[in-house]
Parts: sequence; structure tokens; C-alpha cells
Amino acid sequence: MNRKQYIQENPLCEVHLSIDRYVDCTFGGVLDHIVGLPSNGAKFNPDNLMTLCPECHNRKSGLEQHESCLVQYREVEGEKERIIERLAKYLV
Repeated sequence: MNRKQYIQENPLCEVHLSIDRYVDCTFGGVLDHIVGLPSNGAKFNPDNLMTLCPECHNRKSGLEQHESCLVQYREVEGEKERIIERLAKYLV
């Protein structure tokens, strides 16, 4: 799945959506890899992707820099929800 297709199917920031806020990421949004490509994350696997607004993507990137990696393993089951929940705490 490519960026355009994923964002067309998931146009809202998934972190904001988790707290019932709607931020359209159709233009200017970021297709984020839950497990980064340098950490052997799957490039086109929809289970390893999430739509983020620039604010949430920057926050996630900052956390990753300070904690080495938010997701330590290639297995991503449940990690997306954990990351979304953690980032949503900064929005309230």
C-alpha cells in the first residue's frame, strides 16, 4: 500500500481521532511507520502505518529520539494503539 492510497482511506490524524477530534491530513499529513524502516519496519504493510498530523508526527519523532525507539520489536500488534494512547495524552 502506498502513501496516497493509505491516506485516502485514513485521511484523519489517528491520534486526534482517538479523542474525537478531526484533523484532516489529506494535504500535509504524514504517513508514519510505527516501526521505522531503519529498524526493519515493513514499508508497505498497513499494520505498520498510521496517518498523523505534523504536530503528532513531530511529537512521536521527539519521543523516539529520547527513547531510542517507541516500538522495540518488529511485531506491531497492539503497538499502534499504545502509541496513539500515549500521544493523545499530550492533546488533552
